[in-house]
Amino acid sequence: MQVNRNLLGVLIQDNFNLKEENTKLRDRVLKLELAVNQLKQEREAPPPLSEEQERELESRKGCLSFSSQQ
Repeated sequence: MQVNRNLLGVLIQDNFNLKEENTKLRDRVLKLELAVNQLKQEREAPPPLSEEQERELESRKGCLSFSSQQ
């Protein structure tokens, strides 16, 4: 009878430890999924404009507002 109680205690402790490890692993997987999604978004983003491209866009600022007023 005592052996069964001891075995039950070991099983309960193992179960508790596994639940705790499961929680830690879920948190870790969630962080990794967020990092992967962020990397995907960064890869899909258009590359930054060169200074020349930025100047060209600045020189065209009024084009869209002018055409929308017509």
